[in-house]
Amino acid sequence: MIPLVQSLIERKPSSSFTRRGSMIYTKTPSRESLSGNVTDMKGRNGAQSIPMRKKKDKVDKNGSNNQDGDDCSIFSSEALATEKENEELISLRKQVEDLQKKLLEKDELLKSAELSKNQINDVRAELGKLKRDAAEKDSLIKSIQLQLSDAKTSRLAWKRHSGKQ
Repeated sequence: MIPLVQSLIERKPSSSFTRRGSMIYTKTPSRESLSGNVTDMKGRNGAQSIPMRKKKDKVDKNGSNNQDGDDCSIFSSEALATEKENEELISLRKQVEDLQKKLLEKDELLKSAELSKNQINDVRAELGKLKRDAAEKDSLIKSIQLQLSDAKTSRLAWKRHSGKQ
């Protein structure tokens, strides 16, 4: 049998068979489709269980169909999405930390402002008390001055009255 195969290989192609066959490559199904089809395969022929790909294949940016690298692009896009989500998560965590620091600073400023407000209110209360005391002392001084003035007037009048006699 080996000489027969060898003779067929060495034979020149005849003019009646000008076409040569070509290999057809099919893509490996994605993991998601395989895991979804495991439950569907019960009672079916394995070749019939893999659905045919629709005409709506993914189109890349140039507008050409990207059938060879779909599996790789799915995994790379998932990895890229995960990486972007991680970067976004890190960024959001930094923002939260910054906001917490700002909130802590604002709380400290608020406590300081409230303490200052209480001190100002205490000073105002003390100032009001001092003003009342000063007004009371002023009225006492005026009263004493009036009494003194009345006493001087009555003494002068008494001296005049007693000096004439």
